[in-house]
Amino acid sequence: FGVGGGFLMTPLLIFFGIPPVVAVATQANQIVATSVSGALAHWRRGNVDLAMGGMLLAGGIVGSSGGVWLFSYLREIGQLAGTPMGGELSASLQLDGANGRQSARLSATGRGISAADTLTTAGVDLNATADDLFGTPILAADLNLAQPTIADRPFTQVSMTAKGPLSTLQANVSLAGTDLTAAAAAEITQIADGYRIGLQTLTADVKDIQMRNEGPAIIELASGVTRIANVAMRIQDG
Repeated sequence: FGVGGGFLMTPLLIFFGIPPVVAVATQANQIVATSVSGALAHWRRGNVDLAMGGMLLAGGIVGSSGGVWLFSYLREIGQLAGTPMGGELSASLQLDGANGRQSARLSATGRGISAADTLTTAGVDLNATADDLFGTPILAADLNLAQPTIADRPFTQVSMTAKGPLSTLQANVSLAGTDLTAAAAAEITQIADGYRIGLQTLTADVKDIQMRNEGPAIIELASGVTRIANVAMRIQDG
């Protein structure tokens, strides 16, 4: 039964009406207690291989952390299930481990891309690099959409860039259409339960109306709630 018959205790707790999450956590705590006491007893007898234990501990930390990240990623990808998509897309990915720092370079081009009724574009051009993937990743990405239609609004060009560590990205967006030209620069920062967007500059020309922000604005997206502060716009007609 190993350390307390974990493969029996968890289903038994669930059988007796304990919620699965509580059952797993309860058994995990029992395993920690019995494992620690057993390890101490064997350590006193000189039976513990510390080097092997360190390798197992490191592998467990990496595996559990990677599993959490993979689950979150797959959950996000799963939201796209059932979304009709079309077009031609080709991409190349290069990996490098020079100087002990893993990096990746992605290049992608596409034609006639469509995603549901939200986005269609005649062409897609993406170039992105990520340095120090397993340390402090630093991203540099450049995306250009040719003749896109976004939410039924046609544009001639949409460009987006992002640079910096994932925790604090510097982003720029510009778009141009027959009756709308706009550009924005922002700093996107990860916070405890979401993201904070520091909108540094925003300009928009809609037909004969010109709009400019008079100072930085703050937008927080956290726990399903959106908070906006310090928004001041100057609007000029003609």
